[in-house]
Amino acid sequence: MAKMGQSASRLSPWWRNATILIMIAGFSVLSAITVLTYSNAPPIPSRVTDAGGRTLFDRQKILRGQEIFLKYGLMEHGTLWGHGAYLGPDYSAEYLHRLAEICNDQYARERSGRPFSGLTVEESEVAASLTRRELRVNRYDAATDTLVFTPARRPRFRCRRKSGRPISGGSRRHRDYPRHSSRHPRK
Repeated sequence: MAKMGQSASRLSPWWRNATILIMIAGFSVLSAITVLTYSNAPPIPSRVTDAGGRTLFDRQKILRGQEIFLKYGLMEHGTLWGHGAYLGPDYSAEYLHRLAEICNDQYARERSGRPFSGLTVEESEVAASLTRRELRVNRYDAATDTLVFTPARRPRFRCRRKSGRPISGGSRRHRDYPRHSSRHPRK
């Protein structure tokens, strides 16, 4: 009977081999994804200009902004598991939302002389369609390593610089969001 108990508790060598194969395959996939993440990263332009060619900011200022994000851990607010909203705002979504609002307003003022909120349904659909078209075009030129802000995006940049309001939208505070992370005048 002792022999039966010993043979029943032993695992087949295939379990060990299968586990090793699964681990090798899993880490290979993770390694490949990591390499692709860094090799397919979006470019950081050497300069960002307006439509007239005047430099608005350069790579150094972009990298300085990234340092601030890294310093305060702000890049981890959007997470793989979807709980990033508990930690802090989604900056990409917030920026795109604000940019769309400002582009809508600018196109509305150009076409009718009124703000977007004062347009009829038909007029607002025209302004919104112009905004969608504007935001879908990639204006990065790899040959010159330059990103061009169109007139519709340029006021957005000026508005953010003049307002001085925190990126997070002001009054909304998150428990893991450092109070001083976006209020420093040099940041």
